[in-house]
Amino acid sequence: MIKRLAVILTFMMIGSFLAGPAVLAVESSEAGDEDLPDPGILPGSPLYFLKRAWEGLKLRLTRAPEDRAVYIAHLLEVRLAECSALAERGRERLLARTLEDYRALADRAEAEMEQAAGRGADLTEALVAVERATRKGGEVLTRVMGEVPEQARTAVRLALQAANFGRETCLRMMERVHQGAVPGSREVIAELLQSIRETLPAGWQLPPGLGPGGGPDGDDDDEAESGQAPGQGQGGQDLGQSQAPAQAQTPGQGETPGQGQSSSQSAGQGQTPGQGQNPGQGGGG
Repeated sequence: MIKRLAVILTFMMIGSFLAGPAVLAVESSEAGDEDLPDPGILPGSPLYFLKRAWEGLKLRLTRAPEDRAVYIAHLLEVRLAECSALAERGRERLLARTLEDYRALADRAEAEMEQAAGRGADLTEALVAVERATRKGGEVLTRVMGEVPEQARTAVRLALQAANFGRETCLRMMERVHQGAVPGSREVIAELLQSIRETLPAGWQLPPGLGPGGGPDGDDDDEAESGQAPGQGQGGQDLGQSQAPAQAQTPGQGETPGQGQSSSQSAGQGQTPGQGQNPGQGGGG
């Protein structure tokens, strides 16, 4: 086992540092996917098993599940680049196998993130990496779907479903981070969700506090401001209500004696019928 591992490492070092540039120049994809890594050695190459052996070794040597999820996200993008190149070359059988590998990696990424969440690990880097890989998976596989024959589309469709499901899993975990239920950077997750809100799945809404046009705490600030406005309005109403009874009490407090005098005067004027006794005086006369 140790001898075999030494042979694999030796071949990988030779392939990476000596023959790598020439091999990559021949086997690299011409698809023009700038956001994807160079696929390097493609399936069907005699050296492809060395590439996969190196990937498996690195994955086994990665101890923490959150770090494995980050590396798996990188492998997801490598598989996407391979699929794109194979689709262009019309290698449907190799494409189907590579798509199966992509689905297995997507499931593995989800399991690693769940394990990391159970350990209370910070999932920020893993969520960012896996969300990006699965989002690119939806874009690339949708394009590949239109490039391959009908008989090859079933495998593409299954891989596309795995990519979409993996992304939705990431989004649900991001919501848990935003709620404080899972460790992670709320600021980084909020910034990411704001940047990808135009590409969210149909029917998916941003968590409360991350509405359009707001920052990580934008809606919270709006709610605080809207909460002040009703408070001020209530204060104004209370003030108006307190003033109304005060005005009603002012006559009783005798603070406006002029009004009291005017009422007495009007009462005096109300005694004008006494003046009407003049006719009585006239009767006396």
